[in-house]
Amino acid sequence: MVQLTLSGVGVAYGKRRVLSNVDAADLRGGEVVALIGANAAGKSSLFRRIAGLASGDGTVSLGGTSRVAGRATPQCCYLPQDTAVNAVLTVYESILLALNMGATLFRMTVDECLLGVTRHAAAALGRAAAVGTLEGGKFCDLAIWDVESPAERVYRMGFNPLHSRVWKG
Repeated sequence: MVQLTLSGVGVAYGKRRVLSNVDAADLRGGEVVALIGANAAGKSSLFRRIAGLASGDGTVSLGGTSRVAGRATPQCCYLPQDTAVNAVLTVYESILLALNMGATLFRMTVDECLLGVTRHAAAALGRAAAVGTLEGGKFCDLAIWDVESPAERVYRMGFNPLHSRVWKG
């Protein structure tokens, strides 16, 4: 699993410091972590700093390797919440993009990618008691795909092999 560590991290845009002294020890892949704050508190700036797209003080370590501020690397990406791309993607296309990015950019396994948009997504949204796994007492939103292996859903884009679906079954 990937591990993220922040030590004294800050963000500055030119001479203007917008965030300082952020510490987070050993955040591991698969954990559910929330970053909560008011508008303009620096949440997006922190994510940009982690991705190497913003400069500032402190150390960002991803997978045990310190990252250079202001230099993006293939191990991490940043997808802003409000872009022209998001405006034209459907929910389905956004999920496909997340699956593909998880596998190609973050080197996640197919199983880790699929868990990220099912069981782990339900847990992150506080919905794990009602959705996210196939078991008695839960709602079932199920897609049945005409694919030879789950990897086709993760690596292959631009086609829709949906065979059938069940909503709230």
